[in-house]
Amino acid sequence: MIRRIQPDVAETLREALARRGYDHAGLKRVLGIGAGGFVDISSGPLLMRRTADGLPLSTMVRLFIGGASVEAGAAERALDPVGLGEAARAGLIESDPLDPSLVRATVALVPYEDLVLAADFSRRTSGEIAREFDHVMGVGRSSAALGKLARGAAKGRRGGGGSVRDGSAGAACGGAGRVLDLGCGCGYLALRMAGAFESAIGTDVNERAVGMSVFNARLNGLPNATFRLGSMTDPVAGESFDLVVTNPPFVISPETGQVYRDGARRPEAGGARGHGDEFCSWIARHAPGVLRDDGVLVMLVNWSHGEGDDGSGRLSSWAPPGMQAWVLRTDTQRVDEYASMWIRHTESGTPGWSEAMFADRFDRWMKHYGSLGIERISYGAMVVRRARPAFFEFDSMETAWIDSGAVDVARGLDGRAAVAAVEADHRDEGVLAGRWRVAPDVRVLQRMAPRDGAWRAVEATVTIGGTDDATGRSGRPVCGGDPAAVESVLRVDGKRALVQVVDETASMTGRERSSLRAQAARIARALAREGGLTPV
Repeated sequence: MIRRIQPDVAETLREALARRGYDHAGLKRVLGIGAGGFVDISSGPLLMRRTADGLPLSTMVRLFIGGASVEAGAAERALDPVGLGEAARAGLIESDPLDPSLVRATVALVPYEDLVLAADFSRRTSGEIAREFDHVMGVGRSSAALGKLARGAAKGRRGGGGSVRDGSAGAACGGAGRVLDLGCGCGYLALRMAGAFESAIGTDVNERAVGMSVFNARLNGLPNATFRLGSMTDPVAGESFDLVVTNPPFVISPETGQVYRDGARRPEAGGARGHGDEFCSWIARHAPGVLRDDGVLVMLVNWSHGEGDDGSGRLSSWAPPGMQAWVLRTDTQRVDEYASMWIRHTESGTPGWSEAMFADRFDRWMKHYGSLGIERISYGAMVVRRARPAFFEFDSMETAWIDSGAVDVARGLDGRAAVAAVEADHRDEGVLAGRWRVAPDVRVLQRMAPRDGAWRAVEATVTIGGTDDATGRSGRPVCGGDPAAVESVLRVDGKRALVQVVDETASMTGRERSSLRAQAARIARALAREGGLTPV
């Protein structure tokens, strides 16, 4: 039987970690990692070289990041005040089966942002056979991106209090409202959001994941984060939430054995196959049922489609009727690229793995896609809010903007709702008739060219979210075009309708009025959808 991690030692371990400086800043000093938060342990020799000084912090890094065996005495000094026997009983360490004078960690302890999270190593170090279905992943790039989107949703909560984790272990937790993390894994999303909510609940069908999450809540001093065993929303039947987040098993494949990865079946037992993305579809249709009014679901999704179709039509059928739904597509791959990436990423480290095994698995995946008529698979996020006016929006978004935290979910939903409220059938008249005000973080970048003996603006790009301070952070481009049309839109002050400002610009510049109106309406619509223009 696979040992479960026990939470009893969590508080004492927190003290040991704090004494050693075992946090992101400490790892940055020891390993020289960047500010992004992820620790690259792909080079074992590099990690071992940089932790060769024998200091307690370096010993901890070797144990819990590198998965290396260390002398028992060095481990005892590093873990103090946690004793080796206590750590072993808690399921944190074990004796090296080849050398009893050495010990090794059975789980990873990885600092990420202001948390330290226990999770499985990419392959379990225990001498027992690892069972893929109960593997507990740490924080990957997908979870990190989802966390940034969820923070944007939390900022927009009406009447909410608190902040999203203030960085101090054991700090007072939570504001108003409740958050639910479906398929919580190691508990990262629930723990990350616990500081902004009165309570955070995570659910998972994996008993090891629930136990790991309970341990992580105690390790990080977050008593308002609790975790329940069960599938999706089953453990919270009859309850409601202000925010639901989920990084579900979304990989589209013929496999069903890896519960943290494979998304071919719906959560209910015996769910039938169809497009291969049934799990994501099920969550999008059912999870909003536990949302309170103005509550938001933020989830990661993969979806399948054909060569000449982006899948937006089928995605619109996932959105519950009468709600606001927004899909952000970040990437699209051909199925052979997708299969190759995921097979190598999740299976190439298994014992005895070979290129022949890869070829066999790859062929199986390709036959599966062929049988379903799948040619391409797209990645992204889906956001659903229980609010009106109802709409469905499908946008493409560079992953870098989500990774940087530049996509504000609440602001984007509010902006799209504002546009939906003023326009009918996507006609320009409603946008032009609106009275708008420009948000303070809107900026314009102009491209100049020599014309008629002078430098003149020939193109303007409007960005949002930039700064004017010494950091020089660039905003995210949202629209652009004719400089005169851009100027018209950005001259609005909330006192006059946009069409009045546009017509005034046309009169001053001699531009054709109807053409300038059409361009200004397009720019205003795009900017308003991102919250760069707000209705008055």
